[in-house]
Amino acid sequence: MKFSDIPFNKCVKVGNKYFLRENWFSVNWLLGRYCNYSCSYCWPYASTKVKDHRPIEIIIKTLDSIFEQAKERGYDKFSFSFSGGEPTLHPNFLDIIKHIKTQPVSKINLTTNCSRNLKWLKKISRVFK
Repeated sequence: MKFSDIPFNKCVKVGNKYFLRENWFSVNWLLGRYCNYSCSYCWPYASTKVKDHRPIEIIIKTLDSIFEQAKERGYDKFSFSFSGGEPTLHPNFLDIIKHIKTQPVSKINLTTNCSRNLKWLKKISRVFK
């Protein structure tokens, strides 16, 4: 089928069927651009060697505002996708995840270079459960 053959006038909803079937609120968050690698394939504005992390107080207030506003609009499930730079290098990354997990249903996706040590990765795997 060609794109021009799609009967847009008959479309009722457009989007990911996973999110259309239930009340999922999706957040894609670039947690910071700081990264400990210098990959040749990474585009210039996607990473920096300068630590640019937002304070945890601002992040928690932002999360609370997201939850409040989404719930006011009927959403009861949340999906967060974190990327960066390297999001796991945020000094309060575990606290951010723990705060998200206080909500009834949350899905968390993470784009990471897995550069953290095994001890830290085991610790975060327990938080993600």
